[in-house]
Amino acid sequence: MMRAMMEGSSFYQYLQSVQAYISPPIAAAFLLGLFFKRINAKGAIFSLWTGFALGMFRLVFEYLMGEEIFVPADGTLLHTLITTNFLHYAIFLFLVCSAVMIGVSLTAPAHSAEKLKNVTYERPPASKEGFSTANSDFWLTVLLILAVLTIWWFFSPWGIA
Repeated sequence: MMRAMMEGSSFYQYLQSVQAYISPPIAAAFLLGLFFKRINAKGAIFSLWTGFALGMFRLVFEYLMGEEIFVPADGTLLHTLITTNFLHYAIFLFLVCSAVMIGVSLTAPAHSAEKLKNVTYERPPASKEGFSTANSDFWLTVLLILAVLTIWWFFSPWGIA
């Protein structure tokens, strides 16, 4: 099977599936750690190990099923977990890792605001001047949006290219 995976488009799909089994726990730890003040190291580590175990579980059983060494019965939970599209499994893995991280982190006391300063995201204080079209950031944003839309149109079926 490994030789077959190394040939053609199946090699690309194999690399993408491995990436889909590795990255969701890392993304969950990064995003929740940045935006959720109650996340702590214990929750992140527990979530990363859970994601690693579930990802390797899927990778091993996907290989065993491909080689017909182990074929679970149709309709079982194991069969569903192994045969689900790898991108859908990545979403499942992200959600499970997020839930584990939040659950484990909530068992510990919250960190002080001083300890979280410059570590987690905080909204900037409201500007005294408010929204103004005289602000250069406004016009740069408009220019960026127009550039993206122009490139999108250029390469779309209605465009020139």
